[in-house]
Amino acid sequence: MKPHGYAVLTILLVAHGTGSFARAEPVVTRAFLEEQFVIYDKDRPRKKAVRADKLSALQERLYELQARGHPMQCSAQILNETDWILDSTSDYARADKNLWLLDLSLAAVNQDFALQQLETDGSWGVCYDEWFKKLDPMINALNRFSEANVPPKYAYLAFLKQISKPELLMGYLDSILISDIATTGINFRDELNASTSLVAEVLYKERIRNYFVRYITGRPIAPTYIQAFNLFVEKWQDPQTGYWGAWYRSDGRVLKSRDLSMTYHIIAYRRGDVSRWGEIFDTTLEISDLEYPFGWLQNGSQTNHHAYDVARILKFGWNQVSDEQRQRARPALQRLLDFALTSGINADNSVTPQARFSSGVDDAYYYAVSLLTTIGYCSSERPFWTDATWPEANVRCCGLARHIESQKARTPTIEGALERIRSAVPDCAAKATTGPGDESIDSFKLDDQGGR
Repeated sequence: MKPHGYAVLTILLVAHGTGSFARAEPVVTRAFLEEQFVIYDKDRPRKKAVRADKLSALQERLYELQARGHPMQCSAQILNETDWILDSTSDYARADKNLWLLDLSLAAVNQDFALQQLETDGSWGVCYDEWFKKLDPMINALNRFSEANVPPKYAYLAFLKQISKPELLMGYLDSILISDIATTGINFRDELNASTSLVAEVLYKERIRNYFVRYITGRPIAPTYIQAFNLFVEKWQDPQTGYWGAWYRSDGRVLKSRDLSMTYHIIAYRRGDVSRWGEIFDTTLEISDLEYPFGWLQNGSQTNHHAYDVARILKFGWNQVSDEQRQRARPALQRLLDFALTSGINADNSVTPQARFSSGVDDAYYYAVSLLTTIGYCSSERPFWTDATWPEANVRCCGLARHIESQKARTPTIEGALERIRSAVPDCAAKATTGPGDESIDSFKLDDQGGR
């Protein structure tokens, strides 16, 4: 049986105090995880590949529909969940069902219903079946509502009941902290990432926290709730690497992963108020050639999404580390910028979604803008890491802004990308807005997907 209540804190305290769960070889990598899945099911590579090919073909059809001005919100949700099923579970029957549903959904171009809140449990994301997948559309909606200071249609978010009290939250986190893939065929990593990121955003982002207090019934904002999660975050951090990540049981050991996305979320929602910055900085540079989520790369290449995580982590920590560490980081940031300007955006300043990675055209534009504004290329402010100037930057950034403005499918993510680039480079649009800055828009990252 899994322990309940505050048992997760006991595990963390023991790990922190004795070093018995300290990082050990083999380091957790994507290859290691696949090896664990193959132990569970030797035929996994074939089963996964056949379905991944079908998913890629359906994704291309989705991209085509989005480019023609159809947001296809329901289809995008089914795609995202199917991608997770194939990557993190061994439930191929469920994957087949989702592939069938995704194919059917592409025939219906009016899918606005997928963004509506459900009366039954107060959730968003009607085309998601998995509980934690509904957290992303929820926080995106609440970010928009909080900006306008309007209440949701249904104030009682019953679907959050399982994490509504400190003891329930700790019991839930305990049940997904450690994955034993070889035994269960399930990797809890994405669920751990989504749930801890949601709680971090609600508790650490002042505007969202105040919104919950004002408008949400049964809200998890009590001081004891915050204290419990703060303790969890503190003890969950690996003292050797400074990183946060999922843990894995293998051959009688518990291995800690260095997870770029989880680490980014904790740092971003705490606005850089974390400990062990020296270790975080060194680890971030050390994993540059490893595969996501344990490194910067996606199938051997950079992506705007992961590069943005890296750039923002380094930006938060820039004034917390030594000059020697900053010197080592400058070539890494130049590498990210070079990628963005040669591959991250096209020569005509448009952005092309990556197959089996981007959930849509809007997603692709959002992360391109986020990377270039964070790194200081598309910005009216001096870059945090260099004195260099780029004479061509205004032309390229404004070209990118025009491509975003021309998108026919006006999703919240597209609007977020447009507001971000208008705020960073006001000259790029006649009607510059003062919409949400980094803190507001970052909820779009909560539902992380690594691309398969």
